[in-house]
Amino acid sequence: MRSLTILSLALILLASSWAADAPPFAFVDEECDADFTVRATVVVGRWLSARAEARLAFNYQDDKHHYLLRVRRETMELLKVQDGTPTPLCAPVPFKANKDHAVHLSLKRRGAQMTLIVNGVIAARLEDATFSGGKVGVSASGMTLKPDAVRVQPVEPVFFGDDFTRAGRAGEWEELTPNWGFSRPKSSQFDPSATSNPFSYRATGEAHAMTLAGRWFWDNYAFDAAAKANTDGCIGLMVYAQDGYNYILFRWFSKGFNVPQNQAKQLIAVVNGQAQTLDAQPGGFEPGQWYKLTVKVNDDKIVTFIDDEPACRSTKLFFGQGKIGLFSQFCREAQFDDVVVKPWDGSTPVGQGGNLSYSEEPKISADFLREGTMAKWATPAFGWKIEDQYTAWHRDNFYGDAALALRLTNLYTPGVLMLCLHSPTEDFHQGYTWRLQIVPLERSAQWELWRQGTTVAKGKQEWEENSTSIGLTFFRAGQQIIGYFAGQQAFSFTDPAPLTGRRVGFFTNGIPLTFHNLRASSTHLIDETFATAPTRWWQGRGVWTVEPRWPCDERWAWMTGGDAETPILWSKSAFAGDLTVDLFAAIQMDADETPLGYRRPSDINVTICGDGKDLGSGYSFIFSGWRNTQSAILRQGKVVAKSREARILQPTRANNDFHRHWYHLRIVKRKQLLQFYVDDLLVCEYYDEQPLPAGRVAFWTFKNGLVIARARIAYESLAPAEPFPPVLHPSPRAPAAANAPIANSRDGVFHDFEGQLHGWNGQSKNGGSLVSLDSSTASRSRQSLKIQNPISGGDFLAWTTFAPVDLEKNPILRFDYRLPPTVKVNLIVRVNGSYCLITFTGGDQPDDHRPTIGSIPNVVADAQWRTAEINLFHALRSRFPTAPSLTLDGVAFSCPDETYLRCGIGGNYWGSVFHIDNFQVAPALPPSRREGDAPAEPSVWQEPHPPAEPTGGLRRR
Repeated sequence: MRSLTILSLALILLASSWAADAPPFAFVDEECDADFTVRATVVVGRWLSARAEARLAFNYQDDKHHYLLRVRRETMELLKVQDGTPTPLCAPVPFKANKDHAVHLSLKRRGAQMTLIVNGVIAARLEDATFSGGKVGVSASGMTLKPDAVRVQPVEPVFFGDDFTRAGRAGEWEELTPNWGFSRPKSSQFDPSATSNPFSYRATGEAHAMTLAGRWFWDNYAFDAAAKANTDGCIGLMVYAQDGYNYILFRWFSKGFNVPQNQAKQLIAVVNGQAQTLDAQPGGFEPGQWYKLTVKVNDDKIVTFIDDEPACRSTKLFFGQGKIGLFSQFCREAQFDDVVVKPWDGSTPVGQGGNLSYSEEPKISADFLREGTMAKWATPAFGWKIEDQYTAWHRDNFYGDAALALRLTNLYTPGVLMLCLHSPTEDFHQGYTWRLQIVPLERSAQWELWRQGTTVAKGKQEWEENSTSIGLTFFRAGQQIIGYFAGQQAFSFTDPAPLTGRRVGFFTNGIPLTFHNLRASSTHLIDETFATAPTRWWQGRGVWTVEPRWPCDERWAWMTGGDAETPILWSKSAFAGDLTVDLFAAIQMDADETPLGYRRPSDINVTICGDGKDLGSGYSFIFSGWRNTQSAILRQGKVVAKSREARILQPTRANNDFHRHWYHLRIVKRKQLLQFYVDDLLVCEYYDEQPLPAGRVAFWTFKNGLVIARARIAYESLAPAEPFPPVLHPSPRAPAAANAPIANSRDGVFHDFEGQLHGWNGQSKNGGSLVSLDSSTASRSRQSLKIQNPISGGDFLAWTTFAPVDLEKNPILRFDYRLPPTVKVNLIVRVNGSYCLITFTGGDQPDDHRPTIGSIPNVVADAQWRTAEINLFHALRSRFPTAPSLTLDGVAFSCPDETYLRCGIGGNYWGSVFHIDNFQVAPALPPSRREGDAPAEPSVWQEPHPPAEPTGGLRRR
């Protein structure tokens, strides 16, 4: 009772002091919308009397009905004035003026929610819906608050996007640092309209880089951007940015940067230039890869995502509103692209980074649409099989929930339209079918919804008299079948047992309809033209960027993989169950100076069910492989079906059927059946009684540049995916030392690896190896030489050079080895300045510029220590019959050339390791072997050869 009495007395005193000597309100011109923000600055002065105050009224109806923000000497409070009586809406808020004796205020009204921000910090949040509309007024006594210092800002949900196609103009961006610019394809005839993705925004230099966009009053938004750092360093996104000294930053450090890896992901608040960590999580990024970064923020929380996977989060908030920004530091170069800002009310589950349900329509340049050679993949008719002038069915299998969207542009012609989803066959009576009878004179459509031919809903829709077009959307969302007509929901039908068919089709009779106004999409479809940054893909090998396809006409540019012997582009997602992959691709022209134009036209390849490391882990579909002699399906490195008919014909620049052609590879995995089509012809097929489990998709080539125009993956379901393997970096190399001579020979070589590498090196432009001393295993002593493959495939090269050795005096090459069965390497020796090959475990290869002089006998690759020995002098004498002497000055281990081992198929997988020890070139003395070792038959892997007869033939789909 006493507390009620005190509260009542306080309210009476508040009301009595309220009207006394309060100057009247002066009103600003703008009125209050449904959602708005009021920004004001109160100058409190150095000395204030106890009666000094400033008042800001909002949603003002009259003197007795409004909300009020009341600022006094050290506190402020939010009040509701109703029937002339003020009621506190929250506890008093203490504050301190800044050095200019000013207090910066923002009052946000979003529906019933109000947020008070004082000097950039959220001070109070509350809900009240008593008043709406009205005016904003100010008054002050002993303080300064004038109407012209008050801004009333109407606000709407934030929608903003920038793909940086404005050709070198920063547009909306305010560059806080000078190190920003634009990157574009390297082309002497660069044409943005003929390029799939012409620009990205770039920061250069290791100093921090910041740029802002947006408005000071933006709030409650989700901010996405694609980001890539080409070197070690830090990249990030800024939200609620006030300036370069006040912002919230989600920053991400690379794996190789000098920061604790359990803090590689950081969410920080920077207030007046001082950083405060709100959250930190482990896991750095890999330089050279594109990622999708997301920050979602509202008045309750901040959540961040990387590739739609949760990263950092916090409920400690700052600023309450502000701009977005891009950030990098310590990177010599960082790139950003595809900025999108959308409203976010906090309702999206924290575990979901994206809001997209159905596949987005890919961006395609208008120049691609007009070019006849690109029509098959670029035009809206792509994917549709037109049966007659009335009926069309989509070629794809639509897994998950399917949707059809179209726009009717002729509302004066009567007719019938049918849209069909989830039919098991090309039959409108087997799926969900929305049948519409268009009646122009009545400006209406009579409609029925069928489920397997049975009407489950019907009705009538009308359109406005002045309408020139009508949009229709027909889709399934779980158990709901929903239709929209002219922006209004026509029906929502619940099916407790949803149909599982995968076909989508439409029928029209009397109603003009073009594919430009029709779109089919799915929740289980990736449709990629690489017009945006490739954040859904991982560069397994090589550099993947937008480059010209033809050096003779550099205007045209698409996503291209090059700068490697085997460029590989992996999907970040893994897929389970049935799968369809469509790839439109070509070989990059690489010999403009020659009449043919192409050095090695072959190998447009796809792998499915892969592990993200090795192509040999899944099914590989090789088109025009083995130097353009055949095509085949491989299962984990073994040929299971092939065709010698399917290959590139007349691959020269003079043949436009090849030179300007886009090859369409279509891979269909349905239960245990795998089918391989090229340009709608069935190349071969394979029935696998034990199909491989889920995995990733890869696009790749061999000794070419692969140009991709469009790729589509329709999948039954997603599967868990292991992280991609880390980039392997060499250990610090020991200083080179002179070779130690063996006993009784001043010309021989002996490498025992007891404390030094003896000059062994793994550097190579085609992968190479990591060489190091290993004390965990040795043939006889304490250490051996460890040779590790840093990639999948490659040349797996490890080499050394030394002073010339006279092979007549030192004819024996001998070394101990420890090899697993999956390591496939041969030896290369340099004799009299020429390179010769000795077969070890890598098998035969073509005698191009490295003739084979023999094989090491009795090789056993069983991961146990063994000894290899060959008489080099005898093996080489027939090769150099007239040479006065034979001198050896270099030896290397290397994977055979011109085999798919170089691609990681059949062996030499990512991270493969073998060891050598006691390497010597010595006189013909009996070799020393460990007790118990016995000669064994060679275990030599052979390049997979397809069956003698082709499996399957060429037939049109």
